[in-house]
Amino acid sequence: MQNLQQGNSANEHPQGYILCGGKSRRFGEDKARFEIEGVPMISRIASLLGEWANSVTAIADIPDKYQDLHLKTIADLQPDLGPLGGLQTALSHAQATSSSRWVVLVSCDMTTLPTNWLDTLWSQAQDSTGCIAVLYEELTTPRLHPFPGCFHIDLLDIIEEQIAARQLSLQKLFRTAEKQIKTLELPDDWPCVPQINTRGDADHWQSNTS
Repeated sequence: MQNLQQGNSANEHPQGYILCGGKSRRFGEDKARFEIEGVPMISRIASLLGEWANSVTAIADIPDKYQDLHLKTIADLQPDLGPLGGLQTALSHAQATSSSRWVVLVSCDMTTLPTNWLDTLWSQAQDSTGCIAVLYEELTTPRLHPFPGCFHIDLLDIIEEQIAARQLSLQKLFRTAEKQIKTLELPDDWPCVPQINTRGDADHWQSNTS
């Protein structure tokens, strides 16, 4: 395995990617465009991620899907593979377009994205020799949260093996690469609703933030 820190300078943040390729069946419409206080969810997250990342790219089912929102959008390399396919697309795109060996991955339905969360992930990614992912972990479950997460392009081989075997679970990926994943406790300001999957989630989150 090559040096995992190669291609990253101390001050260079990796590229940021937003997953928004889901069909939003539980939500009933394209939730990336669902407006909170007049702003589409994907635009909110793109703005927050853009304050930190080297660049911001959305990943959807078709290219240029959010061009009207002034957000660069690329299509999944392989359709209908869920978040695992989105991660494959992000890592492949970064490998072709950036000197950095890492990406930061978020989802369009995240309710917040403080830059200190990203700073913590990135610091651990740089300091942890041999790791290929840095994730927050919910200890009570326990469960690893993929978003936000730092992911190294050396994950691509494992991802492609899983896709070939039609094992599309991110949690399966995390179990396979467990020894090379750095886990961190959830931040103290982790929200009660980290992601909005349903209209009920949106209502609950807005009622707790109003």
